[in-house]
Amino acid sequence: MFEQALALDPRDAGSYSDKGDVLYDLGRYQESLASYEKAAQLGTRDARNYKDRANALYKLGRYQEALALYEQSIQINASYSPGYHGKGMALSGLKRHSEALAAYDQALKLDPSSLSIQSDRAWTLYQLGRDQESLDACDKILRVDPQHLSTLNRKGIALLALQRYEEALDIYTQVVRLDPEYAAAYNNRGLVFKALKRHEEALVAYDQALRISPDYALAHYNRGLVLNLLGRHKEAQEALDTSRRLGYLD
Repeated sequence: MFEQALALDPRDAGSYSDKGDVLYDLGRYQESLASYEKAAQLGTRDARNYKDRANALYKLGRYQEALALYEQSIQINASYSPGYHGKGMALSGLKRHSEALAAYDQALKLDPSSLSIQSDRAWTLYQLGRDQESLDACDKILRVDPQHLSTLNRKGIALLALQRYEEALDIYTQVVRLDPEYAAAYNNRGLVFKALKRHEEALVAYDQALRISPDYALAHYNRGLVLNLLGRHKEAQEALDTSRRLGYLD
């Protein structure tokens, strides 16, 4: 529909925004960014446009640029919760976790019921080494939505950090049952098997993650580590080389 609108009026900023939304949902982030930028050039420079462009930049790993646009969205509308949420994500991407936590807290003041903000905040607590607080935050979310997948995944990581391995394994079994195509859950399941010294099962889990997402750099890296533990050193080196080629820095 937006293509028809643009054919009728090539300067329709709203249609470029709609096109950007569709491309973003398809995972075509560079193209979505171009559409949002075209909308901005045509006059759409509200808080949402800055946030939309920032979201695309975030997905492209351009965290510093994303942070600048999230901050501009907040300058336009100081009560814009998605701007603070995005600011937290960009700061987390930059490993500025204490600042990210403050941004999430501000976002939750404006939108206290948002489970996605709460989940990202729980992850930041883990990044800060506050594992029990992260677990407690995850449990609070799961009391509202027991099938909140990203939170279940993060709860598993917190349990792993707390060395509660069997509970973590139960969580990841639940996650992959709910979503058999959740690559990160298989990768994290592999981490639990590795901690339990069940290395063959860890390898199977990493292979499942890579079947779903062949360019998953972290899964290649973790696969390399467990292949080394299994004495399969040539394959291990190939996996580690692949992870670095895909951008993973150990």
